[in-house]
Amino acid sequence: YAFPPALKPLAPRIRFQMAQASDMLSFNVDQGASSNVAEASRAAAVLAFLVQPPGKVASLANEVVELMALNAGYLDSVPPPEVRSTLDAAFAHVQGDAPGSLASLADNTFDAKAKSAIAASLEKFFS
Repeated sequence: YAFPPALKPLAPRIRFQMAQASDMLSFNVDQGASSNVAEASRAAAVLAFLVQPPGKVASLANEVVELMALNAGYLDSVPPPEVRSTLDAAFAHVQGDAPGSLASLADNTFDAKAKSAIAASLEKFFS
């Protein structure tokens, strides 16, 4: 992988979801069908997640927090135009609630304890 170690467990799932989103669009799948609503919602969240404001480079900490939120399904019910602002607010929350966990990303000591702290902070934010 060409990912920092913290991204290794997060990136493959997003790749799969991006492929599903692409297939839904390519094959004109009826996104309103009851069996496809969850997949369509997830696809919209993944595509909205990928949009970064021009000139803004996401830090590793941003990427980890955002991918964790996306993988946990917290963005599935967020309207696509609100995904970016929701992620920005979630990251700001985690910065204040679990700053040590984010700092561990910078010094490559990101471990299960740090991941758990970020997950708990995201759960607080989204609940």
